Amino acid sequence: MDASEDRVAKAERLEAICQRAGFALWQLQSLEASSAQTFVLMSKAKRGMGEKAGSKLLGSAFKNTFGKTVHSMRRNGLISGGLEKRFEHVLSERNWLVHRSRADSEKALVDQQAFDALHARIEEIAAESHSLIKVLADMAVDFTIKSGVPKERIEIEEKELLKKWHSRDDI
Repeated sequence: MDASEDRVAKAERLEAICQRAGFALWQLQSLEASSAQTFVLMSKAKRGMGEKAGSKLLGSAFKNTFGKTVHSMRRNGLISGGLEKRFEHVLSERNWLVHRSRADSEKALVDQQAFDALHARIEEIAAESHSLIKVLADMAVDFTIKSGVPKERIEIEEKELLKKWHSRDDI
């Protein structure tokens, strides 16, 4: 492989890494937001408190780090056992991706085996984040039903929210 081909191969690998890392970060941010929302719903919100007070709680929760939210969820009994381990692992992987992945993975630009390993690790972070978002959604629905909200009402609200999201021009 000549120098030009080598530069092209490195650029293609870097592009693939950046795409996957960006997607994983997108999934992680969604998980962070879902975690904060679930924490507020199940630990902080009070029946009849109103939208303004609820929005204030959410705003405060969104300012916390993901680690703080995970630890608050654990302290409040929202996650334990295997689920707690999954959150701790994705938190650790998130911190690695944000803070150390480049330094730990520079060889991935020149070595196919290192590239494949990095790609797989980033893919796993994204997949686990998505999976945990689904777990949180199920927890929130179960909690809401147990709090006396009929499942049919939840489904109506969900459809309205999805309809609103899909009609937005800014996304």
